[in-house]
Amino acid sequence: MSNSFVESILQLVAIDAISEDNAYSLIKAHQSVTGDQSKDIAIIGISCRFPQAGNKEEFWHNVASGMNSIRPFPSARMESIRPFLGEDDSGGPYYQAGYLDEIDFFRCGILQYSSRGSPIYGPAAADFYGDGL
Repeated sequence: MSNSFVESILQLVAIDAISEDNAYSLIKAHQSVTGDQSKDIAIIGISCRFPQAGNKEEFWHNVASGMNSIRPFPSARMESIRPFLGEDDSGGPYYQAGYLDEIDFFRCGILQYSSRGSPIYGPAAADFYGDGL
């Protein structure tokens, strides 16, 4: 599709000369006549988590300030797994590492997953799907 055609349509929308619905219809009609069915995609965002950084800005701040994100096993995580440890298991040894915060936080209801099935996906999948919300 010619960029000038799309630009002209968008300019008409910008000055309220035509509605967004009409613009969409015109562009679709032009595509069907010209056979232009572009498969281009655009990446419109990024999401990531790092140890002691909930997003890329916090991560780069930590890097720039020389922060060492290697730390002991988080005590909050230890408390959440304690009920699953045996009576004679002290819960260790756990090594210092770059632990992510809130790894167990997964909003299965928003994605319409059952809470029983959520453990099947594992922490990496849960983190991937959770960041997209």
